Amino acid sequence: DFGDYFTNLEELDISNNDLQTLPLSLYKCSKLMNINLQGNQNLPELFISYNQKGSNYLLEFLKDLYEDSNQINNKYISTKEIKLMIMGQEAVGKTTLINTLLKKEKPLETISTDGIDITTTNFSSINQSQQQENENYQFIIWDFAGQEVYYSTHQFFISKKGIYIVVWDVSKDQSISRVEYWLQSIRSVVQNECSILIVGTHVDQVSEDQLNQSKNQIQQLAQKYEIDSENNVICMSCKTQLNIETLKSKLIQISKQTMKNIQIPSTYIAIKECPKLLINKNQ
Repeated sequence: DFGDYFTNLEELDISNNDLQTLPLSLYKCSKLMNINLQGNQNLPELFISYNQKGSNYLLEFLKDLYEDSNQINNKYISTKEIKLMIMGQEAVGKTTLINTLLKKEKPLETISTDGIDITTTNFSSINQSQQQENENYQFIIWDFAGQEVYYSTHQFFISKKGIYIVVWDVSKDQSISRVEYWLQSIRSVVQNECSILIVGTHVDQVSEDQLNQSKNQIQQLAQKYEIDSENNVICMSCKTQLNIETLKSKLIQISKQTMKNIQIPSTYIAIKECPKLLINKNQ
């Protein structure tokens, strides 16, 4: 094992190597005080998070994984998943957009999202025509609350691994939807290392002239933040289903371009399922 040969190692710089995992036996390097993982965008986020707390946290985590993986014969699982993060002001239609993508019925009473609502879905549930091809792909959909009280915490959940949808209501002035604020919030954290779509809702409530005027304003903002203003600005209606399929196709296109098929230890799956098990237990 790797860790058996470097027990006296105190610093480890493995930055910018496009690593997809770490040797679990690294935990045996108990003298490690500093581990540089920067520039390894394909590493599981749990590794990055624990290392940011301190190398001792990461080593302890690797030790747990090492012991568990030995018990299950070092099984690895192939996974293809990507975060889809929906951001925008309160009441612009973010949750309704998600429900439309997932073909869920609209609730009788619309309630603002509290904090962040996370939903997992297979690609096949979004694009039925490609069900067989997409059945192993997953969206982890993050619905960010639009109330100002949550703004300060959103930045902690913004990451480079994902697709962002900034939603605005075309029936209102774009300044009310604060599109530029959300674009700034994303770009300030991830720079140009992610894909951003700007999606206008409530198209059925405006005239063609009003729609064109609103879209032109947004396209100018898109250009300012280096977003493809022709292809990544989409105006749609959840009520009439206008351009819903266009949005779905765009999401799948971007996902297949950016998604990596990463082999992860099966113990990760167990870790990810723990919160669900706790929730079900308490219900």
